[in-house]
Amino acid sequence: MIRYIYAFTLLLLAPSLCFAQQSLVGSYKLISLAIEVDGKPTPGTYGPNPHGLLVVTPKRLLQGFTAQNRKFGTSTAEKAALWDTLNFWGGPYEVKGDKLTVAVDVSWNESWNGKSQVRTIKFEGRRLVMIVPPQPYAHDPSKTVVATVVWERID
Repeated sequence: MIRYIYAFTLLLLAPSLCFAQQSLVGSYKLISLAIEVDGKPTPGTYGPNPHGLLVVTPKRLLQGFTAQNRKFGTSTAEKAALWDTLNFWGGPYEVKGDKLTVAVDVSWNESWNGKSQVRTIKFEGRRLVMIVPPQPYAHDPSKTVVATVVWERID
């Protein structure tokens, strides 16, 4: 009898894990990006109105954003500066409670490949809020960054 209760409980829990992950699935546009570097609020290199998209499939997450008003670079210095106004990464993900963990397998920053990125997530209507815990700042690893990224569902 105990085995039947255990099997039934597992059967009930399995779909709930899928539903939690499924609720994240969709396409989102970037609404806001609040960054603190070494505890100081800063618009960062992305400026006050960055552009971005987040695409979440049942198995993969891809995120990318750029600064507002980027200009095509012709010189080596201008092209290098474009690097600092870009963020793109993705990989397979897992949701456990309010924690989203992405096993990064593609990134604009090669040092992220093969590592995990963890975000605390919450839904506010059609908006998805991702909170980045303290971690080395991708543009200057000697500094620590904390960020809050707000996405709005577009599909």
